[in-house]
Amino acid sequence: MPLTEPAPRTLVAGVLGALLLARAATATAEEHRCVRGAPVRIDVAPSEADPALARRVMEQMFSEVSPPEDKDCVGDGANATAPASTLHVAATVTVSWLAPLKAHIALELKTDKKPYAAARDVDLEPIDDEGRPLALGIAAAEMLEALTERAEADAVEKPVLAAPPPSVVVHIDDPVPVAPTPRATMGSLLAVEHYTAGLTLIGPDLRASAPVSSHVEIGARVGIRSPSLTLVEASELRLAPVYVTGLGAQVGSDQSSPRGFAAKAAVDAVWVSSTQPGSKKEVGVVARVGMGAWETLAPRVKFVVEGSVGLPLKDVDLIGNSGESHTVVGGAVFGFGVGIVVSF
Repeated sequence: MPLTEPAPRTLVAGVLGALLLARAATATAEEHRCVRGAPVRIDVAPSEADPALARRVMEQMFSEVSPPEDKDCVGDGANATAPASTLHVAATVTVSWLAPLKAHIALELKTDKKPYAAARDVDLEPIDDEGRPLALGIAAAEMLEALTERAEADAVEKPVLAAPPPSVVVHIDDPVPVAPTPRATMGSLLAVEHYTAGLTLIGPDLRASAPVSSHVEIGARVGIRSPSLTLVEASELRLAPVYVTGLGAQVGSDQSSPRGFAAKAAVDAVWVSSTQPGSKKEVGVVARVGMGAWETLAPRVKFVVEGSVGLPLKDVDLIGNSGESHTVVGGAVFGFGVGIVVSF
């Protein structure tokens, strides 16, 4: 009794036959177009189920995945040539057996950019014996085509966007506020002056100045002092409040600087009188030199400190209760002042 092919195998063989006819028709229709493929190396392990299967698979693989020579040709007819590929590739197809009729296809595509790999398991048991090599060849061809498309897409150079310039943040430590170059200043200082003749004066000054330049100022002062005599008994001579007026100049640091120093020179008039009835104001003249310094506290507001030393150009003598004359403004004088001035 003749053996007949089981129905599933007959159906699969018919499908594969149709595929072969379709591929042949497509190759005929596309006789004048194709793409140069990659050099392919094929390794097929021997099959325990069918020793001849490995050879048949190898032959079918070569026909399916070997690079064609008549696609994307340049020129016409027999003189047509394939263009040089811009993507240098090489492919390796390896077929191994997970079971007697279950194949494992591993495909590696190497390019000058990077390697690509893919793998697929193919169950050959439901496929007719004659169609098994074709099934593996078609699977390998599909894998190679997919990897080649990926490699060609990656080979397209993407424009490199220039990095935006880094943001620049400038941080400046907040210094003491600097006032603009002043036109004038006015302020109040507490002054202390001591004469070696024995007179000590303590009291407030009202100061005013105007700049000649950014480093030179001229100014004036008016003050009232509380006097104290240390070398004369109070019962002998008691002084009324003393008035001081003066003119001076200073040369030093730029007045718009937050802090600075200056050398000072001044001439003062010291108005002195006793508390005795009928006593007249006597005027002493004192020349002084010294140094001053300032520190800016706020815009246009400065803290000022100064010291000076001087000599009377004109002494002042007063008559005491006993009728004796006492030198009040005389000898060397030492002065000190501290206060606040405001710039305008």
